[in-house]
Amino acid sequence: MPDWILTIDKSVQQYVLSTHPEASIKFWESVTFLANTTTILTLFILIFLAFAYKKNWLRALELLIVSVGTEATVFILKIIVDRDRPIGALVNEMDPAFPSGHSAAAMMFFGFVFFALTDNIKNYWNRFGLRMLGVIFIVLIPISRVELNVHFASDIFAGILIGGIWLYIGEKLFNFLMRAEPAVESVEKEP
Repeated sequence: MPDWILTIDKSVQQYVLSTHPEASIKFWESVTFLANTTTILTLFILIFLAFAYKKNWLRALELLIVSVGTEATVFILKIIVDRDRPIGALVNEMDPAFPSGHSAAAMMFFGFVFFALTDNIKNYWNRFGLRMLGVIFIVLIPISRVELNVHFASDIFAGILIGGIWLYIGEKLFNFLMRAEPAVESVEKEP
């Protein structure tokens, strides 16, 4: 890691640890649970099955590509970078720190659920409320990883960036396929 990134990481870590009330640990553990592997995998399966039930294959494909792409990128970068976690973590984590898988999953999954899936909600305030809930999850989960001292700030930033990039790729692919779908249907119907 470049020295300037390490300097920022150390400054953020020192600030968080100096302002860290013991009572908040349970709260941050609960928040971080929202993006652990079991939670995300369970929610992924439920949403994927809902898409399959409704025969919404394009959204199912988008969810699959975004999820696999995000997780594969995080996995490969963890192996390549192999960065140690901060000393004194408040929860046990065994894999390398960089990038933050929880932050990538939060950005990718909750971004997908609360933004892509709210497009069909007609009521402005319902759509706005669900999207704000997504923003809250996307913000709180990465903060929880720093608060629990299992990641440096740069791990979090990289995770959010990875999740965001895959979310963008998935949405662009979905929009492309949505435009192409009527053309495919018209070709299939011609004698």
